[in-house]
Amino acid sequence: MTDNFLEAEHRVVGALMLDNSLIAEIDLTPLDFCDSTMAQVFGAIRNLDREKKPFDVFTVGEELERTTGKHWLPTVATIAKEAPSSRNIATHAEYVKKYRRNREARNIARKLVDKVGQDDGAIDSAISELMALDTRNRETLYTMKQAVEIAYNKLSDAHNRRGELTGITSGLGDLDKATGGFQDSDLIIVGARPAMGKTGFLLNVALKCGVSCGIQSAEMSAGQLAQRSLSTTSKVNSWKVRTADLEPDEWGDINTALTLLVGMPIYIDDQSSPTIAEVQRQARKLKQKYDIKILLVDYLQRIEGNNPRASKIDQVGEVTKGLKTLAKELNIPVVALAQVNRNVDQRPNSRPQMGDLSDSSQIEKEADVIMMLYRDEVYNSESDQKGVAEINIEKNRHGPTGEIRAAWISDCMRFEDIAVAWESQRYGL
Repeated sequence: MTDNFLEAEHRVVGALMLDNSLIAEIDLTPLDFCDSTMAQVFGAIRNLDREKKPFDVFTVGEELERTTGKHWLPTVATIAKEAPSSRNIATHAEYVKKYRRNREARNIARKLVDKVGQDDGAIDSAISELMALDTRNRETLYTMKQAVEIAYNKLSDAHNRRGELTGITSGLGDLDKATGGFQDSDLIIVGARPAMGKTGFLLNVALKCGVSCGIQSAEMSAGQLAQRSLSTTSKVNSWKVRTADLEPDEWGDINTALTLLVGMPIYIDDQSSPTIAEVQRQARKLKQKYDIKILLVDYLQRIEGNNPRASKIDQVGEVTKGLKTLAKELNIPVVALAQVNRNVDQRPNSRPQMGDLSDSSQIEKEADVIMMLYRDEVYNSESDQKGVAEINIEKNRHGPTGEIRAAWISDCMRFEDIAVAWESQRYGL
């Protein structure tokens, strides 16, 4: 195997100096190379390519001499001279990547053998490291020039989308305009007091996001969520769905909803009070098996820390950090519901704020987006805002904060844009 990976690394580096255009066909970093000499030569080639300069024996030798202070020309010349050809470079590059993955997997396995039986988290840690092999291939040190190029490419991509979402839709157009959709690697917290529609909001996201979705439901069973989904999708009163007291046309609506729901790539784990390690383990399985694009958690304070003897505040802090780490590891948005302190009920204005999140200020620090749900009719029976839900964006690392209004159709626990709900009511849809 040693000769194979050395030969593959040699062929890649040598071929690039023979034909500069081939660099567009490979996706490697210096970290992928086992041989330190090949890694340094490839690093010099990458630097010259970024500067839009040619890379041959002389320019690569000069670049290495500039960055290391050593004389490299004979070494580089030998590599180029002994390269057999520039053919099949993509295949050789894949070999380089494969050998790197194998090396790292063996290292992870060795660590697991050493720790198993001594460290309770050794197996979960090994699984996390194995799943992260691909993401660790990327470099983490950038010049400002390189960072600006990345930012500009994202800007150009957003411009070419012509107003399309850059993230996953919440199912509410007005909210999406404010957030750009739920973004990969972000932790989004949705806080509220009971009876505000938190679970309904989460289900609306699951049903309307249009991508493979995982749900970690520590609050409700899979059957209860499915029952709610039937009501939300069919627009049939939720109590009628629970009691099966349905009119003939409502049975037709239920059957139509069933047909839609069974085809949706939604995967539910309803384990009660799981630990954050169990949530992470299940999410990794869902990512590996079903390639989920978003994870929904109901709700944050029902998840336990890995140390049951820790205080509730410390456990919530650990869970919040764990969810943020999971979002980055899987490169998906994680949307988690959170309870709000009951003290807000005693205030003249009961709209919850970011500081009202229960048990831990760590939530405020770790979350990328924090939204609060509020329905005035819950507190005020004479409210002129019946059927209206306020979604107050308290924190948004990527954009504006402020209030978004949505329609809350309580009969079927459904959120809609206010304009859409008004049209539906007007025309009896």
